[in-house]
Amino acid sequence: MKKALVPFLLIFYVLSLSAQGGPNGQETAQEALNASQQAYERGDYDLAQHYANLAIKDSLDAEKAAEIKIGCMEHLMRNSADSTQFIIAALELHRMDPENLVFLKSVVDYYSRAGHLSEMENFIGDELRENPTDKNIWALKGELLMRKHRWKDAIDCYQQTVKLDSSFVEAVYNLGICYSSRAMKLKDSLENNRGKLNKKDMKKVLSVFKDSKVFLEKARVLDPTCETVDWKKALYQVYYVLGERKKTQAIKSIL
Repeated sequence: MKKALVPFLLIFYVLSLSAQGGPNGQETAQEALNASQQAYERGDYDLAQHYANLAIKDSLDAEKAAEIKIGCMEHLMRNSADSTQFIIAALELHRMDPENLVFLKSVVDYYSRAGHLSEMENFIGDELRENPTDKNIWALKGELLMRKHRWKDAIDCYQQTVKLDSSFVEAVYNLGICYSSRAMKLKDSLENNRGKLNKKDMKKVLSVFKDSKVFLEKARVLDPTCETVDWKKALYQVYYVLGERKKTQAIKSIL
């Protein structure tokens, strides 16, 4: 449940990150927010943070200002103290507004850095215990399992994701990729010493590729112009393996 955003100001002050330096003036919160956005787009993160500190005091602009500020903190991290302050603030912002993907991304980006794998796993576990219907966390867990090549477990996670949101195109696409990867792993495990499969084992492998096709075709329907996911090469490969020549040629023509 989304909580009040005004305490953002207290979070940053507790961390000794209140505004320091920068231009003086009596800007309104909206003017400060606009100035913060412009500075952020220019890559002037110190100035962007200064104006975000001003805008965040207004409850109407607090959320957007906090989004900019947490981005500034990430860009301005220089040492372990900065990193600690950043992740404390990012986690608190996410806790206060779990549906805000900017705050979630800040946490995920931090934990995706080298040396933070166990923290990422703990974060995902805590999140799912608190809210087992959070599709984004299920998708995040699926992505983590994909990195480990644990295809069956990843499939289970993404199945849970699409059960919660059948139009979640990234999850649908990743299901297709997981099934294809699982099929290839199965193929490798069943091949004889000459790299061949008997008919029974071939059917098993092709059955998994057919599962992949279902989800890759659905990703194509959900995202026909590949704005979010590029399903073309993966779907081409599945059609090729399944011997669906006309469909293979049709996809080849748009690769």
